[in-house]
Amino acid sequence: MEQIPESEIPMVEKRNRPMIQTWIDALTNPNTEMYAELAQAENAKTNTAWLWVFIGALVGAVISSILTAIFGNPAMTQIASMIGETSAEIPLEQTGIGSILIGIVCGAPLGALLGTLFFALGIVIQNWIANMFGGEGSLDSFAFVYAAFSAPIGIVTSTLAAIPFVGPLLSGLVGLYSLYLAALTLHVVKRLSWGKAIIVLLIPLILVAILFGCLAALLVPIIISSFSNTFGQ
Repeated sequence: MEQIPESEIPMVEKRNRPMIQTWIDALTNPNTEMYAELAQAENAKTNTAWLWVFIGALVGAVISSILTAIFGNPAMTQIASMIGETSAEIPLEQTGIGSILIGIVCGAPLGALLGTLFFALGIVIQNWIANMFGGEGSLDSFAFVYAAFSAPIGIVTSTLAAIPFVGPLLSGLVGLYSLYLAALTLHVVKRLSWGKAIIVLLIPLILVAILFGCLAALLVPIIISSFSNTFGQ
């Protein structure tokens, strides 16, 4: 489980990488040579990474709003069926042009901004953990390569999630593929072994799971007690 030797990282001529072509290369040609080339791009900077993620999140939110208006909101449909309403009885604002406009004008930019902030925080934390395991690559290169596949995958998952029935399943498969790309990024950019790369990926997930578990342990008894007091009266 040693680090990947620097001699195995191919050196390429530095050049600016255009956004769309970089996204395509990161998604469709994931290998050591390609990711090493992306990491050495002249525009491999954190500012570029944050911008790409914001653009991807914004485009994904717009597409999701439009598809939700076309196919309907699965959550709203479920709620309507539980209370005995048909989809036709759901107000137009929740399914028509009003929903599209509100989602695009108000929700999409805010959601994209919050998504970018959380992405940046996650990258900084993951970069710090990788460095603790002996990672050597810069934060600029790490964030750039991570954004190169995360931004388009965000668009794909937002699109798939809005499609009834098969959408969530396909989104889950894309999510698994993104985990492989994240491990490849750690392996190439941070020069970690595959084992260490997987560990670095798992640590934040485990910490988040523990955090949510603690919150659930605190909140569930309170909620149950509140329901008992309400319906017991």
